[in-house]
Amino acid sequence: MDTLVSDFLHRNYAETVADFESRITVHEQLVEATTAISRLRTRYRGPGQRKLAARALLVVGAPGSGKSTILESYMDKHGQMEETPDGDIRRVIALEMPHSPGRKQVVAAILRALGYPARDDWDTNMILDRISTQLREQRVELLLIDEAHHIVENRKEEAEEDVSEFLKSLLNRSGTQLVLFGLPMLLGLKEYPQLDRRLEASVVIEPYSWDTLEGRGEFTMVVDLMEEAMDLPEPSGLSEHRVAVRLYCVTGGHVGLVSKYLSEAFRRALESGLTKIDLRLLGQIHSDFTRRYKTQELSDDFNAAPKRAKREMDPTKNPFLVDDKKLLPLWKAMKAKRDKMVTMANRRHARATRMVGTGAEPSAF
Repeated sequence: MDTLVSDFLHRNYAETVADFESRITVHEQLVEATTAISRLRTRYRGPGQRKLAARALLVVGAPGSGKSTILESYMDKHGQMEETPDGDIRRVIALEMPHSPGRKQVVAAILRALGYPARDDWDTNMILDRISTQLREQRVELLLIDEAHHIVENRKEEAEEDVSEFLKSLLNRSGTQLVLFGLPMLLGLKEYPQLDRRLEASVVIEPYSWDTLEGRGEFTMVVDLMEEAMDLPEPSGLSEHRVAVRLYCVTGGHVGLVSKYLSEAFRRALESGLTKIDLRLLGQIHSDFTRRYKTQELSDDFNAAPKRAKREMDPTKNPFLVDDKKLLPLWKAMKAKRDKMVTMANRRHARATRMVGTGAEPSAF
């Protein structure tokens, strides 16, 4: 195929996949989180209104649970600049917590999000005054902070307490409500009384359970909605039991991971001219996602004729390729591996709340 034609087709495919990924699949946990954020926002009081104490909300979930999608969805609807007689205002602002956030780093990140530069010679009171003034002048009702678990991740207790005290002071002085998104270890902030008193009931995004009627129904509904959004020529039947149970096995019931697999499957189907997504395509994707580095093996005979290189999938370890009888043991092995990673993460932070969301273990598929 001509290079220019190939580039053109790839760009078109990329746009189609981007359109698919930008569509927000409305599901129960998205609605719960969005409702909690909107409820918190109603506590904001502008000039002349009766004051309510500003509060913070924790939205936590394991990697791939869809936290970032919730934040992006809310920003798409509410994060636009508004023109008013008093100037442009932004009622909702989002930022990402620095990886090693001391008070100075957090301050700089917030000021950047407000479009205001920080200075090294400011003391704590000056910093809080500047941020609070900017939040009030720009009428910021909500401040959404992603990756907020960095506050408690691999940090000394004194540093965590320092940032927690700063967040409490920010709530007191600005009147802006805070929403902190992060891994479940973020729940460790509840251990600080000065901040815990200002926290709303946390939103914990858990994976869907295959063992409950509601969980399985919600999971297959999400898969069905994603397939519908692809609009391929033929139905793939992704929400049918044989396929859906395998998607559950590799994703642990996390919506974000389902989206990752199906987005890649959609891209490959478009580029290959496939009219639907089948188990073999999903098996190849899983094999590519889980590939490990292998050392080269030397041949015993350097004079032997070379063989054509092959990238073969191991059907015995691929949930999309094994038969039904072998699927449950394979799921248990994958879940044990995920649980081990969770345990290691918790050990890195002794006071962290145990990470939820590794996937509810089904009794049978």
